[in-house]
Amino acid sequence: MLELVIPFDSNNSIDLAIRINDIPVPFHIIDNKIVIEKNISFGLHILKIQNHSTSKINFKNIFVNGTNIRQFLYLSWVQDGDKKLQPCTELWNTNQTWVAPLSLPLSMLISQADEKFTAGDLGSNLFDKYEIFYPESIQLQEHYPQLVKDFFTHNFGFHIYPKVLSNNLYANELVPYYNFEFDFNESAIYQELTDNQEYLLANESIPAQVKYNNLDFNTGVSKENWRTVFSYPFRNGQGHSVDDFSLDKQVLPELFKFYKSLPVSQIYLSFLGLLPAGGYIAPHRDSAHTNIPKGCSQLYFAINAKEGNYLKINNVGLVPYQRKPTVLNNQCFTHALVNQSDQPRWVISVLGNINQQSIGVSNA
Repeated sequence: MLELVIPFDSNNSIDLAIRINDIPVPFHIIDNKIVIEKNISFGLHILKIQNHSTSKINFKNIFVNGTNIRQFLYLSWVQDGDKKLQPCTELWNTNQTWVAPLSLPLSMLISQADEKFTAGDLGSNLFDKYEIFYPESIQLQEHYPQLVKDFFTHNFGFHIYPKVLSNNLYANELVPYYNFEFDFNESAIYQELTDNQEYLLANESIPAQVKYNNLDFNTGVSKENWRTVFSYPFRNGQGHSVDDFSLDKQVLPELFKFYKSLPVSQIYLSFLGLLPAGGYIAPHRDSAHTNIPKGCSQLYFAINAKEGNYLKINNVGLVPYQRKPTVLNNQCFTHALVNQSDQPRWVISVLGNINQQSIGVSNA
């Protein structure tokens, strides 16, 4: 049981909406204190309070199961549109939400914060100095294996890296992912892959991840889960030219045109990944191959990633890979995927010699 008591000051009557892990929770206001009691699992949780009135409200403290965590108010922030305001514990308009990480037991959050931030960090604007990732909790549909559901539901930490690395993101082992700008005809590629799915799966490879899904979990549904087709297979770190495309260029002209447009001089490895509706990829960390880029180095293009497609990285959270192409660190971080939509989703994954300026990294 989690009991939160949050003393506050306000200049007038208030109208609040409160959520934990983006689920509305009931609460009481007693003597200028917000009181919340909720059965909650062990792990990290995110509290959000939005003021629907025009009254100013200042949160003075948080008591978690009777324990004062005033010093860790400095982990909280006010979300104002796209801006994160910190240190800040005051709401003054209806567009703002106060966000505070919590944990059960409380020692989890305290230990994580003490180990990740240096002396003097707390009390300053942490978002000026660090990229900070607090993972979301997602409830999956019942048919998924318990391990997969647990991975998406429970969180036991958060992740940071210094913003001084912002010019050195590519192949950095501390960076979980970043998005970049790249124009391509996603709908044409999706239509081509869909029209030629039988041809593609006739060239299917069975990677270790498929065996892990099906042997370890005994699902017996390999044909309904992760399917892979290598357009540029790995060959001991030797690079391919773009013309080494292993599939039929006449059958897949849009896909081949896409590869020719990529900012790469060599391709070490590239595959097409099909995740059917209802499919999943269990939590895992990809093996690093010798003589090819490590860390945050995989170009990852989601094709037809509709609402309900989730890629989650441990201690980081959901990757917004539906919006823009992503450079992904699948070698240093445990991750898992599900497709809860009603349509298949493809990805194109590319490891190669990348023109880093073209993906937004100067490496100065």
